Amino acid sequence: PQLDKMVWQPFKEDSLALFVVGREHTEAELRAFRDSTGFTFPLVADSSRQLYSVFASQYIPRNVLLDRNGIIVYQSAGYEEQEFKKMVSIIKTLLQVTS
Repeated sequence: PQLDKMVWQPFKEDSLALFVVGREHTEAELRAFRDSTGFTFPLVADSSRQLYSVFASQYIPRNVLLDRNGIIVYQSAGYEEQEFKKMVSIIKTLLQVTS
């Protein structure tokens, strides 16, 4: 819920490209998940772990931030409030958001 509330909703109009990857899930499963949760961010199916394997070999959730040049500028695994706040701060910096 924090991702939708603190990242997607406030920054979706600020050139943010966000992809939430459903590792080992189909598009139909992800649609059902979105319908049941009310999340609005984009969901991408990765039923064969092909995309996941580019960025990780274990641990979910994973957060990976890429800059406009496709360079990884931040990564984390799991959820910790301080790490999430750090990620949001980096997003603001990358998007040059002042609020």
